[in-house]
Amino acid sequence: MTDRVPNPSRFVAILAMTLVIAVTGCAPISLNPDAAQTPEEFLAVARSMDEAVEAQRYLMRTADQLQSEGRHRDARRLLQSELVSPPAEPLRDQYLLLAMAGAVALDDPEWAGQIADSLNVDQFGQYREDLKPQAARLQVDIFRLARQPLQAALTLMATPPDMVLPANERNDRIWQLLKRVPASAIRNRSEQAIGYDSQGWFELALMLREPGMSLEDQGKAIRSWQANWAGHPAASQLPSELSLIPMLSQERPEKIALALPLSGPLASAGAAVRDGFMAAFYADPSADDFDIEITI
Repeated sequence: MTDRVPNPSRFVAILAMTLVIAVTGCAPISLNPDAAQTPEEFLAVARSMDEAVEAQRYLMRTADQLQSEGRHRDARRLLQSELVSPPAEPLRDQYLLLAMAGAVALDDPEWAGQIADSLNVDQFGQYREDLKPQAARLQVDIFRLARQPLQAALTLMATPPDMVLPANERNDRIWQLLKRVPASAIRNRSEQAIGYDSQGWFELALMLREPGMSLEDQGKAIRSWQANWAGHPAASQLPSELSLIPMLSQERPEKIALALPLSGPLASAGAAVRDGFMAAFYADPSADDFDIEITI
């Protein structure tokens, strides 16, 4: 019987294949950026890069593309990777914009809280003019998700009217956010405020929280505030919830009809106006002296 001599080329091929499997596993991850499809593959590509900043740019560019495709969870995996945290200073603004968009899209309060801790109220002002409205909207939503209504209100105060919302909606939103802030927090912040708009908002919010105010007292206070803050964005266009108070305190009609959107996309705004009006009406100690019929 003749012994068979192994084919050297076949032996080398088998050895090479064994080494590939041993090093990379049964399903090797491609380091070709164009071939990567999963977060793990994208991260492997980034780890293969020589420069940390280059790797961060690649991951942010990829996260941006994933967000545009609706793959927000995959994008979050990249943006929360240790390769990106913390981002290099030249990439910080880009990172924050992507992170805010991701946290809002995923309605992720924990991530929003982490982002909010590194945000300044004027962060949106760091972006190009065409990106500022988007950045401001995201910033307001991040602070809302993070349960920081005062910071959300301050962000809106820092935006010009009509940049993020029409002036009337902006004023309504600011007022609703301030209502969720304890008076002590508003008082502390008002002592530090240096902007005209924010000082005016804080004075209005604190003035109407004085205990025992009747409807007439509230009406007088609002008219006095409008006279003292004539140049304030809310002076000529009061929040909807407050605009009825001066009229009611003067006229005391026998019948009141509130025509409000209580369904559809504006339902929450309509309900807020209704609830605010009814709360102010029944908080007025003189309301029992008048026979007023209210129809919603």
